Amino acid sequence: MNRYKLVITFLALSLTLGGGICFVFSVWAGQIGEEAFERLDERIETFHLIDERWEKERKRRAQAILELEPLAESGDSEAQFALGKMYHLIGGDNREQASRRDRSDTRSQSELRDLANKNREHAEHWLIQAAEQETLEAQKYLWKDFYNISGLDFEYIYPSKKIIHWAQIAADRGDPDSQAFIGIQYQNGKVLLQDYVKALHWFHRAAEQGHERAMFHLGELYSEVKGVEEDLVQAHKWFNLARSVKKRDVLAGTMTNEQIAEAQRLAREWKPKSATLYTQ
Repeated sequence: MNRYKLVITFLALSLTLGGGICFVFSVWAGQIGEEAFERLDERIETFHLIDERWEKERKRRAQAILELEPLAESGDSEAQFALGKMYHLIGGDNREQASRRDRSDTRSQSELRDLANKNREHAEHWLIQAAEQETLEAQKYLWKDFYNISGLDFEYIYPSKKIIHWAQIAADRGDPDSQAFIGIQYQNGKVLLQDYVKALHWFHRAAEQGHERAMFHLGELYSEVKGVEEDLVQAHKWFNLARSVKKRDVLAGTMTNEQIAEAQRLAREWKPKSATLYTQ
């Protein structure tokens, strides 16, 4: 009899414990379900907000185009540049909408891609119009943002002729980013014929305006004897100004104390210069 009592007691305890576990599991699962639904609601709300902001931005840009086009047509270079940038941004939005199948847009992916291409054509037209009127910002925008479709570092790609063309014009006009870029092209020899003397020239023009990347490349040219006369003092100075501590300290290990002191003095006394027009 006692044996039967023990069995019944064990079964009762098992059922009670099992029920408790099921209850706990159901509560836990319910909480997870509620949290999942809350997260889903939050995501839906976020998408709605994005769509609303996108629509507001679209209307704002459409209004800006209406105001800019008459000025651009009349020959206002600033309006042409602004209009070109606007069309470029809109074209980028069209491509993004096509790739993510924007739920708020009823147009097909092919329609959005066609629209993106058309807006890019408008952008190129107005940017070139502004650039040909010697708007430096437009010239720089063309090579750095518009034609650089890949968005990659220019040191590791083969830039197109259009990129080189507008970068050279902007470099001639004193833009340090463009000057450093042209210097890199002469140093790499991928598109322009490799010429370390010309690379040194353009790096100097950019570095004198405070362009750190150009400063670093000057340090490399002066220390690695690539087609230019070695000058460890100048190399140390430019590495120092470029804040390339590792390169500077490694180089210092090959220099005399007098050379290091001179390089440090030159770095302390260095001051950036303003852009000057290039003359052949």
